[in-house]
Amino acid sequence: MSYPVSIIVRTKDRPQLLRQALGSLAGQTYPRLEVIVVNDGGCDVREVLEPFRSRFTEMRYLDLQPGRGRAAAANAGLGAARGRYLGFLDDDDWLAPEHVAGLVEALTQHREKAAYAGVQCVERINGEWRETHVYNEPYEPVKLMGVNFIPIHAVLFDRALLDGCRFDEAFEVYEDWDFWLQVARHTDFYHLDRVTAFYRLTADDGSGVHGKDDKRYTALRLLYAKWDRRWSAESRVALLVHAHRGFEATEAHIRNLEKLLAERERSLAQARIHGENLEKLLAERERSLAQARVHGENLEKLLAERDRSLAQARIHGENLEKLLAEKDRIQAMTQTHADNLKRLLAEREKELEARQRRIEDMEAMLAASRREIAHWQTAYREVMQSTSWRISAPVRMLGRRLRRLHQLVRHRSCIPHLMPVHQVEDLGGGRFRAQGPDPHFHLGFPGPIPSRWVRVSLTMAGNSDSPPTIYYDTGDGFNECQCFTLLPTGSGNRFERVVRLPDAVQGWRFDPRHAPGEFRIKRLEVTEIGSLLAATRLFRPEMDSWLRQPDTWARETVRLIRAWCGPGKLEARRQLVESVQRRHWDAYQSWFRLYGRLTEADREAIRKRIISMRNIPTFSILMPVHDPDVHWLRAALDSVLNQLYPHWELCIVDDASHSPKVRRVLEEYRRRDPRIRVRYRDCNGHISVASNDALAMATGDYIALLDHDDELAEHALYLMAEEITAHPHAVLLYSDEDKLDELGRHFDPYFKPDWNPLLLLGQNYFNHLSVYRADAVRACGGFREGFEGSQDWDLALRVTETLSPEQIRHVPFILYHWRAVSGSTAKAPDEKSYPARAAVRAVQEHLQRLSLPAEVESLPGGHCRVRFRVPTHPPKVSLIIPTRDGYELLSRCVETLVEKTEYPDYEVIVVDNRSQDPQSLAYLDELSRRQGFQVLRYDEPFNFSAINNFAVRHAQGEILGFLNNDLEILEREWLQEMVAHALHPETGAVGAMLYYPDGRIQHAGIILGIGGVAGHPWVGWPPETPGQMGRLRLAQHLTAVTAACLLVRRDVFLEVGGFDEKGLKVAFNDVDLCLKIHNRGYRNVWTPLARLFHHESATRGYEDTPEKQRRFQREIEIMQRRWGSLLRADPAYNPNLTLERCDFSLSFQPRVTRPWRVSSEGGAIGS
Repeated sequence: MSYPVSIIVRTKDRPQLLRQALGSLAGQTYPRLEVIVVNDGGCDVREVLEPFRSRFTEMRYLDLQPGRGRAAAANAGLGAARGRYLGFLDDDDWLAPEHVAGLVEALTQHREKAAYAGVQCVERINGEWRETHVYNEPYEPVKLMGVNFIPIHAVLFDRALLDGCRFDEAFEVYEDWDFWLQVARHTDFYHLDRVTAFYRLTADDGSGVHGKDDKRYTALRLLYAKWDRRWSAESRVALLVHAHRGFEATEAHIRNLEKLLAERERSLAQARIHGENLEKLLAERERSLAQARVHGENLEKLLAERDRSLAQARIHGENLEKLLAEKDRIQAMTQTHADNLKRLLAEREKELEARQRRIEDMEAMLAASRREIAHWQTAYREVMQSTSWRISAPVRMLGRRLRRLHQLVRHRSCIPHLMPVHQVEDLGGGRFRAQGPDPHFHLGFPGPIPSRWVRVSLTMAGNSDSPPTIYYDTGDGFNECQCFTLLPTGSGNRFERVVRLPDAVQGWRFDPRHAPGEFRIKRLEVTEIGSLLAATRLFRPEMDSWLRQPDTWARETVRLIRAWCGPGKLEARRQLVESVQRRHWDAYQSWFRLYGRLTEADREAIRKRIISMRNIPTFSILMPVHDPDVHWLRAALDSVLNQLYPHWELCIVDDASHSPKVRRVLEEYRRRDPRIRVRYRDCNGHISVASNDALAMATGDYIALLDHDDELAEHALYLMAEEITAHPHAVLLYSDEDKLDELGRHFDPYFKPDWNPLLLLGQNYFNHLSVYRADAVRACGGFREGFEGSQDWDLALRVTETLSPEQIRHVPFILYHWRAVSGSTAKAPDEKSYPARAAVRAVQEHLQRLSLPAEVESLPGGHCRVRFRVPTHPPKVSLIIPTRDGYELLSRCVETLVEKTEYPDYEVIVVDNRSQDPQSLAYLDELSRRQGFQVLRYDEPFNFSAINNFAVRHAQGEILGFLNNDLEILEREWLQEMVAHALHPETGAVGAMLYYPDGRIQHAGIILGIGGVAGHPWVGWPPETPGQMGRLRLAQHLTAVTAACLLVRRDVFLEVGGFDEKGLKVAFNDVDLCLKIHNRGYRNVWTPLARLFHHESATRGYEDTPEKQRRFQREIEIMQRRWGSLLRADPAYNPNLTLERCDFSLSFQPRVTRPWRVSSEGGAIGS
């Protein structure tokens, strides 16, 4: 039987802590909770309560104004409570999810009317909360008389005890101890030996089990004065015996201390004698020093006289040096100017002479060409009019046909010669060592360089995370636009590719891997093939797919014939061949064959693992259905039946489909498996209503969402069950996904980051597969009508509002296949407008519930853009710009900053690190006289970390902004955008979108692990690049951002100790700062709405000397030693993506653990 439980929450002026306390109650596994919030004279907290009302059976708010004290607040809550069992929770404490359920079970199974669990105490030490000690002692009535060892929120008690127990309002503190003494007169306490409650200890708190001495002693006197009259003589004796035992233990401890003290006294006596001898020696030395001091004073007088003379001479010399330096500077500038003019004149004369020669040469060539053309025109007329030309016409036609035939059936294989060019050491025997991230060979061919259709086959051991790449040169050199990757053929060492190259290829380059390490090339073969063989190899998989899908064969055949024979047939043929080639050799096709499918051995291992699982969660799969193509409906239903995990039910609601075929299919499958349950609606209510009807049918622990034409991977529910087993507090789980086309081909995967609340405002990246704890979905009201098309996004936003990050789990496997057919949002996200409007509403209301003022607008692809507002009186921002010379860069940075920044309150601090250029020095002097500017001098060797820390000590702003001197401001609202994010309490550092001067992307955040430490994603890509699933258009949480443009609140910067001046003087100091901030629980933000140009390292330079390279390597080692585990698992990235490239490409050595292949049980698979 489930008894109602009332929890009384006392609060006063701590709304943020109250939200956390209520969140822990909302996460309780016990279903029937009444919550009474008693505000004891504090600020109004009604808005804090609103998101939680739907999570409890009932929620009431008692506002005591003015405040009446802790005991009175507790009594008010008791008077309002209606539950069978009662408990307390102060606003600064919290409970584990199983706390209430465990205590209710204890009370229903034992005779005691009060039960308590263990309490973990946490205390703020050096700026962070740390575990200190635990209250989890067995119940002793006598001990309770002498020690308050049961915190108030540890207990749940029967309301029957209220007949004789109330809080004594005379107590300012220890009111809970007094209450427990009252309860102890009616019942013993049952001790539940596990820690399920958590208690914050604060230095200024005079209450509870931990408080100030003055309040505690006053309360003790009051407590014992009250209870001394009530305790019997026998109880007093028991208390005295208990105290006497404590005294005896204390006396034994004192005796041990006395022995140690006596030993120490003996040591001190010996030290005292030694000290007296030292004092005598010191006295003798003092006498000698006094004599020396007199002699020294005489010398000082002589030196002072000499110093005065030297000072006068030095002043005179400095004046002369200044005059000479000014003269030298003027002469040098004059000479430099003259030299530049001479050089420019000489270059201009040479250029004119060369241009004149080119003109003369071109005129001569033109005249010769005209004579040659005239000659050939005469010869051509003579040949065309000759008898032999007309007779040989059939021979020439035969030659053309033979050449065409050769292009159809040609077959020439060759083994190219490998010529190491860059970062490759030849170890002999086909073995090589890559010495850096960009090793490559030039390929030499015995004969003509292969072109047109070719097949490349490679057998290589020791390949890296990314597949090998071939570059080809058509006359413009090797570049990223003229290359193709070799893809695995099934075994890890063999790669192959059929590709159409241009007709005239001038060279080949081979990049075997993208990271240092050894590898062995066993065979590299290039075969020129005819177009007939190429077509056979490319179209055979297409034909296989069509034959497996007979109902789409005719449609594809018609499309093929029209493309091949229709208007503009040559272009249509080219596009068709390129399309087939792209699908056939798409990297994801190869990746999915290797890592997306299970082997029979995998299936058998999973079945064994399921049998051994101790905790068996059950899943209710919700499937609203409305007029699907019955072929895709069958595929969806089959994917559920094929689940390796058997503990599921499928709850189908047909939303008044028009086609009778749909009902026949649903009935067929319902008869096939009793776990499939179907309900038919009489009228169409749209997807939210149908989904809620399916939710009402569900009996499982967890809810999974499946559309009527999509498919689940066969191990989808198993992997979700594994994650729940490893993390039983999980409320929301989601997986990676891909898409399925009409022929069953997998494409367009989305490998997602871990929990990223800011990204969730921009896109519903949880779908698909998303799994929710059923009670959480019901508690927030299920799917809301009016949000059709984005009802699942709205659900995710509402559920996550009360969850901790640990309750949201990412399972990094492709477990959901989204059907991309005509009319679906998978194929055309913008095809339907109503989901976009619903998404904007869902995000807007979510932000309103969280009291976050912002504007939301719709973006293409079904995404949303959120612009947070700055307050009416925004805080002061200190913008720090280190510089050294580079007048043009610094002046452009500062002047565009002043001209284009609309933010009302900021100061600029320019830190000069040993500038010598006269123009730069003059500009710095000018800046120092401007209002709102400071110019600081840092006269030490370059140390980026120390320079910025030095500037922070002079900054006045609440927010610190770190800017490189080679930035250029593009838009007026860049600073408002970054400040709006930085002001959120959970935010740490904020970074911007930076472009090279030619518009290419330079910085879009930082991904950990790339290149060994960290790298910039999408560097060098065009500005319109959308990024992975449009993420370059959306603000999101990233683990690190660059200090080239970084904002952070001053308190956060100081909390983590600023930049590392000793270990990371030049490189990675910004990454280290961000990781320290991340490690403290803050979330770093990157926003594409703050955009700037960046002339990267234009004044600092590059790592171009042995000394700089050694320093750079030391900094790499520091980062790997300090942050090694995090560098290998960036929560903003995905373990299925490569760490060797910056373009979110696939990893062919994924860093995920397949739990069925792990011998130990219970390992987490999410991240």
